[in-house]
Amino acid sequence: MRVPLATILIATAAASVLTGCRSYPRVEEGYGLLEFRAADFAFLCDTALKHPPLPAEIPDVPLTAGYGSITGIVTRAGTGNGIDGASVILSPHDAPMSPADRRQVTGQTGGFAFDSVVPGGYRLRVLAAREHPASSFVAVTSDRIDTVRFPIQAPGTCNR
Repeated sequence: MRVPLATILIATAAASVLTGCRSYPRVEEGYGLLEFRAADFAFLCDTALKHPPLPAEIPDVPLTAGYGSITGIVTRAGTGNGIDGASVILSPHDAPMSPADRRQVTGQTGGFAFDSVVPGGYRLRVLAAREHPASSFVAVTSDRIDTVRFPIQAPGTCNR
């Protein structure tokens, strides 16, 4: 049985949407690699956790006289677990992102900290793989530590 190319492309597109999964067609004898039955298309997914999620933890940050500090956590919404490897970008309030922005990467507990921040208005942006981006504005004042929490919602889920 021959399968139209459109069916193959749809099956291939479906396989590429499943992040972290590998797919393979079981090829019918006598046909080439591009000719297979959609019913024989299978997915192999590694669903094991690489490391268990840890409860979110806000790190300590030093306070320098005349400057402010920002500390916070990035968590999975509804769980309280920290998101490991999220990028947190600190930039001036109305400025676009630039290479001069300060950046931190969260650890296993989702914590991040910026110390010795010049007082003023800033924007924090959070970017994490397979998560919706988030941002927040912070008014930093001297001799104060501001704490920001980012409950991130994964794509495809909702909190209704």
